[in-house]
Amino acid sequence: MRKYLLIASTMLGLSACSGGSDEDAAANAAAEAKPPLMQPGEWEITHKLTGYNYDGLTKEEYDAKLGETVTTKACITDETADRPDATFLASNQGTECTYNNLTPTAGRLSATLTCKSAPGTIDILLDGSSRDGTWMLAEQSTRMAEGKPTVRASADVTATRLGDCPTAGETTTG
Repeated sequence: MRKYLLIASTMLGLSACSGGSDEDAAANAAAEAKPPLMQPGEWEITHKLTGYNYDGLTKEEYDAKLGETVTTKACITDETADRPDATFLASNQGTECTYNNLTPTAGRLSATLTCKSAPGTIDILLDGSSRDGTWMLAEQSTRMAEGKPTVRASADVTATRLGDCPTAGETTTG
């Protein structure tokens, strides 16, 4: 009996050293099975202004800006699915956008971006969730010039997958 226990304990010890634990295997499988942040394909992002403020803003200017909508499209590739182009997420509010922070989790996204925007920069905070492949995000932005806030805005942002990316030479409507 001792002989069998000795053999069993030796085999158990060897198997534990040979390739990692069940927990490691489960973690590796989960990482491989994790879906990308955004499914590859053509996406449309709609940015609808819900708030707008700067020193000296008149009621007429506010009313004219409120509800302003900008729509852009981009192709998300397999390579960019976990980190889409920051300028696309910024809805073309600036150029040369970069991530300060991107925190994707299952069905959630929090990101802070900085973009060049004449005459200074714009800092953007996005936070939201995905349901049925559509992202619904709240945005807070601050436009800065000479280190001082010049415009503060808020927006509702919706990103919807339209389908596969168009092939070269093919155009989409919308």
